[in-house]
Amino acid sequence: MDAVIKRIDYLQNLMFTRETAALNKELLGFTDELIPLLSMLNEEQTRVMNEILSLLNIALSNQDYLLMADLLEYEMKSFLSNHLCERNIN
Repeated sequence: MDAVIKRIDYLQNLMFTRETAALNKELLGFTDELIPLLSMLNEEQTRVMNEILSLLNIALSNQDYLLMADLLEYEMKSFLSNHLCERNIN
């Protein structure tokens, strides 16, 4: 879990420094890290995660890196902390 949070921090740094090539590559790695975690979610949690991922995809399509950073900080980190940390996932 800590690795996922650190990856989010790194992604946000790439957004703020506008390193878009590295950002796109790291986003793929980030989604690969999320896939095993998704199996631990119930149906409602999966729906929320899909909404967050959909919003991230829209922000990426619009090159709205500020929105992406906010979604990662205030939605993704919060969601992962609330729903996966309670299971002691590292």
